[in-house]
Amino acid sequence: MSAEPRREVLATPFELLRAASGHPMTLSTTDGEEVVLRIPTPEEYRETVDRAAEWFRENGLPIPDPPSDDVIRAVLRPLPGGPR
Repeated sequence: MSAEPRREVLATPFELLRAASGHPMTLSTTDGEEVVLRIPTPEEYRETVDRAAEWFRENGLPIPDPPSDDVIRAVLRPLPGGPR
């Protein structure tokens, strides 16, 4: 199995803070493809947790307890304010 080439997105601190404040930002990969940086929805976050649990299972590792709904809401809460 060959590893896929690593793709990168270059983002300024301003763009990162805007996205973390709840404002989706359109950025470009280093090869020119546009992508949107945004906070995931709770459902998307849970899907990521499920994929991670599957990876742990496939690799014979103990699966950490999933985060509670309260923890997920706290993790996904946008930063207050942010740059304008």
